[in-house]
Amino acid sequence: MAEEIAADRQALRRGDLEFLSTRLARREHWRFYSHFKERAVFLDIETTGTDPGSSRVTVVGVHHPDQDPMVFIDGYNLDDFPGYLEGDRLLVTFNGSSFDLPMLTRHFGALRLPKALIDLRWVAFRAGFKGSLKQIERRVGISRNHDVQGMDGSDAVMLWRNWVVNNDERALELLVGYNISDTMNLRPLLHILLDRIHQREFPWLEHRPFSEDDLVKEAFWVDPRELINRARR
Repeated sequence: MAEEIAADRQALRRGDLEFLSTRLARREHWRFYSHFKERAVFLDIETTGTDPGSSRVTVVGVHHPDQDPMVFIDGYNLDDFPGYLEGDRLLVTFNGSSFDLPMLTRHFGALRLPKALIDLRWVAFRAGFKGSLKQIERRVGISRNHDVQGMDGSDAVMLWRNWVVNNDERALELLVGYNISDTMNLRPLLHILLDRIHQREFPWLEHRPFSEDDLVKEAFWVDPRELINRARR
């Protein structure tokens, strides 16, 4: 046991996230965030349906806090997505272990996904919340831009179909706006949930893990036309 603890400490000092991710159950990977937040990548996907066996990936949204958000769109740059994941990343999703990652693996085949994954569905459960991403956002007070307020996954499927069948540019813009809202809201949601866990499980600790700036709840919005234009280049 002492040797294992020493090996873990050495891995933490050298920043070996891949090794450490094999030492903790995936449901505990949220504990990595305070040490590896600079490696965090927030991810959300859209698909042609909810059946992993017959649906395909249409849009992948990613956001690293130190970089501009990006979208990978089927027909433009989706095939470039695997290269984005190169490196020792800490992936953050909502329900990604059950949906996003299996869908991506099926779509790309030999995709090498990061071993470290924070699935906010289960972090939310630990913090005392159940439900979909949008339901939990509403409960904690995170807002959305009015253009995509009230939309859900079924709307995303219909928007993609309208884009493909009718070449409706506005449908693609709404779809990308919806996707990137999902993606960018993951970061403040993670902060709020971890702050809630901290208060529930470690009430004797005076220091809180996040500042008020980290707990911002205002709607994030990036012009989807800019994201689409970048995807087309």
